[in-house]
Parts: sequence; C-alpha cells; structure tokens
Amino acid sequence: MGEKKEKPNLFRAKFYLRSYCRIRDGIEELRAKCQRLNDELSCVDVGGMSYDGTHGGNGALTSVEAQVSARIEKREQINNLLHEIASLELQRTVMNNALAKLSEDDRKILLTHYTDGLPWYDVAEIYGYSYDRIRHKGMDALRRFASYL
Repeated sequence: MGEKKEKPNLFRAKFYLRSYCRIRDGIEELRAKCQRLNDELSCVDVGGMSYDGTHGGNGALTSVEAQVSARIEKREQINNLLHEIASLELQRTVMNNALAKLSEDDRKILLTHYTDGLPWYDVAEIYGYSYDRIRHKGMDALRRFASYL
C-alpha cells in the first residue's frame, strides 16, 4: 500500500498569515521591554551596595539582599523575554521561508487578504481579477503556503 500524503493544514496556514503582523510587532515590543530592563540594571550601582549592619535571622532581607534579589528577578525577566523573542522569531522565519517559496502574485494576494485584512472583493479589485478568480487563486496560494510550512 502506498504512503498517504499528508494534507496541508489550511487552518494553521491562515492562523500564521493572520498573526504575521502581530508576531512582528510582538518581537519589537519584547525587545523594547528587554532594553528597558537592561537599562534599569545598568543604572543600579552594584559597587555602591554595602553591608548596612543589619543582621539576618528575623526573616527580613537586608537592603543589600533586597537589591541583589531585585537584580536577579530582572535578569530572570530578561531571560524569559529573550526566550519569547526567540520563539516568535522562529515562527516568523518559518513563515518568511514559506512565503519566499511562493510566486510574487501568490505572496501579494495572501498578504493583502490575510495580513492586511482586506476582503476578497477588494483584493480582486486591486489586482484586476474577478471575485471568483481571486478566491480561486487565493485558495491555491494558501494550499501552496500551507504545504511549505
């Protein structure tokens, strides 16, 4: 018996295309948060931390311990943001690679409809096709895009 060819997942392809801008903007937003946290860390004078004479044992943090704890927490936040950025960049790379394999017409049609959010009627008018023709071309392009994911 022959191998069954897996059908492209059109739902996943549509989801990726619709979230393309959100992913791009999310990466930039997370990078900005990372930069703010790094700036905050660089403003803290670690050399100025000194033992203030308080003793532990009562369950409360000394001022130095509190400052160190805050720095560790910021570092953990930065690491979590970097992990999120890497995940989004991987998604964006997968989408860009799949889009690059499409013809320019297919890419324009898909991006205009799914990322820009224009209805098929408007996409048809922009590219000079009938509504039925653009829907057909769009579905063919979506299938090809899905097969490249």
